Amino acid sequence: MALWFAMGLLIPAMLSIGNVYRSVAWPFGVKPMILASGTLLASAATLGLFAGLTRTSIFPETTGLQLVSIVGIQGLLTALTYLCAFELQRRSNPVFYSQLGAVAAMFGLLIGVIWFKEHYSVSIWLGALVVILGLRISNRTKRTSPET
Repeated sequence: MALWFAMGLLIPAMLSIGNVYRSVAWPFGVKPMILASGTLLASAATLGLFAGLTRTSIFPETTGLQLVSIVGIQGLLTALTYLCAFELQRRSNPVFYSQLGAVAAMFGLLIGVIWFKEHYSVSIWLGALVVILGLRISNRTKRTSPET
């Protein structure tokens, strides 16, 4: 249990390090479209290489047009997501960008309740409240004193 607990604590720390690194090491003059494309092409090449080395088919032989269409649509949505993520990273700071996971989790709770009719315990909702309060505190605007 201690190992899994430690790994759970390492995940946010590693994500934060990655966010800071991406902000500090952003290549000068490179647009988010290039970075998103490069990331996805590197992932596709790695998957293709791994599939080739293990002689694993990417699609089963019985794959129909419907499945290929779904995979194509998912690919387009993934590309759009990467483009938006890199654009948001370019326009914001690492702290703001790192909070997207918490916002996504809150929307996940709402989707679960509305779409899937899920019921969550009080402790989940209290945790959500703490996350929302944390987001609110970390994103509050500084008050300026009125000019006299």
